This record gives sequence, structure tokens and C-alpha cells, in this order.
Amino acid sequence: MTKPIAFNQPQVGGLRELAPLPGRARIPWWLAALLVLALMGGLWWFTRDEDPESLVQSRLVGPRSPAPVSVAILLDESGSFTDYDQVRRQVLDQLTEWAPENLRPDDLVTVVSFASDAAVKMPTTRVADLANRPPAYAPTAPGGGTDIQPALRLLTDGTEATKASVSLVAVTDTMIGDADPDAIGDLVHGLGATTMSVITPTGVEGDWRDAFGWELEINADAGSVDQTALAVGEAFAHATGQRLEAR
Repeated sequence: MTKPIAFNQPQVGGLRELAPLPGRARIPWWLAALLVLALMGGLWWFTRDEDPESLVQSRLVGPRSPAPVSVAILLDESGSFTDYDQVRRQVLDQLTEWAPENLRPDDLVTVVSFASDAAVKMPTTRVADLANRPPAYAPTAPGGGTDIQPALRLLTDGTEATKASVSLVAVTDTMIGDADPDAIGDLVHGLGATTMSVITPTGVEGDWRDAFGWELEINADAGSVDQTALAVGEAFAHATGQRLEAR
């Protein structure tokens, strides 16, 4: 007769005793804390909103209207800004490099300067043609005062800025001598301007705010090319309804 198989393990109630489960290894608390910190750091890295350091390192993102925009840049060339002409030139150079990659070819850019009077520094130019813009974009607005109304009239009568929906971008300390809200309101209405941004190193004066109370205010160091150019990029984002972020 065949003998039953004998088990070496002790029997419990006629059944074979189960082998004990191996014990779980515990992770030291300090290692667990390091793993949590590493996970949080990685999550921050992938979800962070990094601020760009220059205009050429930034991009416009988000949807925008299919219609072209016409951005009119108004540069204050009164006595308080006479030392910043080279800064403005470099800002326009950055804009020329950045705009074709971020705006539409049929968007328009116009640059007008103002003091007591106004002058066209760069005529209305399609973004597709910015790289070929004429090099002589540096006439200085005459006079030692600071009046914004001549610049608004010049945009209407002396440029082609109104061929698309106009967005105004003023680079100024906002200390102007002709801040008449009614007169400025009529000029802005005549331009058909839909948005406006003011880039200022010192904050906005009360008289200016009374005349342009619906604008976006951006602070930037007037002597910094990168800060001013980034502020111009933010103003373009305001004009298109998008946002500016690092590449």
C-alpha cells in the first residue's frame, strides 16, 4: 500500500500550518521626507509660470480674434525722456525680431513721438514688412512741452493706423499738459481705439488717469531695454487679448 506523503511542517488541526508572511521593510522617515520634497519640486518645475527676462525670450499664447490689430506706439520725447532715445531704438529692434513670430502678417505697427508737437518715427507698417522698415525712423518731436493730443491727431491724419482696430501704447511719465478728458475722448473715438496701455517708470498721474481711465498700466524702468521691451510685449498681449509668457 502506498504510504501517504508526510509533511515536515507541524500540523494544526489536521491542516498544514501556513508559512509566516515576510515582514515589510520600513522606509526611514528622513528618506520619505526627501522623496516628498523631490516630488513637490518636480511638480512645481512642470507647472510653474516662469517670467520671461526679455522680449525675444517670450511669446504670445492663447486664442485671439481673426481680425488684424493696429498697434500705435506713442513715445514721450519731452525733456524728461531725452536721454532714452537709444533705449527706444533697441526696443524697436527687439520688437522687429519678435513680432513676426508672434503677430499676424497683416497686423499693423505705427510709432509716433510727442513733446509739444508730434512726429512719425515709423510709418504704419505690416508686421510682415517690419524687417524691411526704413532705417530713418528717428525724427524727434519738436518742442519742450508734453502734449498727447497732437500725437492722437497725427495718428488719424498722418498715418494709416486706422486701417485696422487700433490699440494705443503710450510710453510716458504721464505728466502731460493737455489732459482734457473730453478732447482726448473725442480723438480716441475718432481713431476707433479699442484698448490702450501706458508704460511708465513713475506711476500714473491723476490728470492722465482722468483722461485715459480705461487703460492697462505697466511699470518699467525707462533706462532698461529689456524691461521696456517686455512691457511693450505685455501691451501687445493686451491688444490681442492674449497673454505673454516665457518660451
